[in-house]
Amino acid sequence: MNFQNKNSRSYFLNPECYFIQDYLCAYLSNSLNDIEKKNLENHLKNCPACYFEYESLVEFKKELQKSIGDKDIQALFKKK
Repeated sequence: MNFQNKNSRSYFLNPECYFIQDYLCAYLSNSLNDIEKKNLENHLKNCPACYFEYESLVEFKKELQKSIGDKDIQALFKKK
């Protein structure tokens, strides 16, 4: 599976990427434990595809906060 960023570069996701992307919302809501958080941050430093996905979610979260408010949005980003 490839991934395109806004600069039209293609990236291939490795198996770890699927795990990381499952945890991005939990990371944004500060719901990960310290080990999960550190592992995710290390991966984001080295993976342009996942970092792009993270940045996209940050922007999406900001837009939602403008629309529905911070209190309601935290429930949407909780780890399930």
